[in-house]
Amino acid sequence: MTIKEKAIKVELPVEKVAALAAAAGIDAEDVERKLETPESISLGTAVKKYLENDDDEPKKESGSVRFWTKAINHTVALPGGKTLKFKTNALVLDKKRDAETIKMIRNIQNVSGEYGINEVVNKPHEDESEEQIKFGEMLEKIVYTGAYGEKSKAGVKAVRALFSDDELIAMEEYGFDPRRLIMKALRTKSLKPINN
Repeated sequence: MTIKEKAIKVELPVEKVAALAAAAGIDAEDVERKLETPESISLGTAVKKYLENDDDEPKKESGSVRFWTKAINHTVALPGGKTLKFKTNALVLDKKRDAETIKMIRNIQNVSGEYGINEVVNKPHEDESEEQIKFGEMLEKIVYTGAYGEKSKAGVKAVRALFSDDELIAMEEYGFDPRRLIMKALRTKSLKPINN
């Protein structure tokens, strides 16, 4: 089954089903690509969950803390031999249930340089501040790579990881446009390096 066929079957716009697919970690750029069995199952679960909660207000991630890094599938070693793996570029933890883990991550000696761990803050940098300019430049360097500044799929996924699933679904088709993703991130997000 393709994303387009799933959209027709459940009577939802293709863009909405593509956004649900992307939020579930499925490459949704080609909506007519035949999905692998695990992808079909994940998409079915995401669509079912969306349809069940369609009348509810979107859930906020207020009970969560989101950590982000430019490194793909980054792993963090914690005291006691415990490791945590980032999903793509993000690690989302529950404030109450994972309070001790959050505290440990915030106290990790952060890697200097471009692959450090940051906490995503749902508040933008001040308009036209030095921090906002640097944040925008960093996001552009992640998305547009190579000598000709081609769009990087991994870069787009990294920027999408700044947002919760509900935020991505609300963006619909704009959640795939790198320029709009970067603008949305600049208007709504900032990064706070851990242990600083």
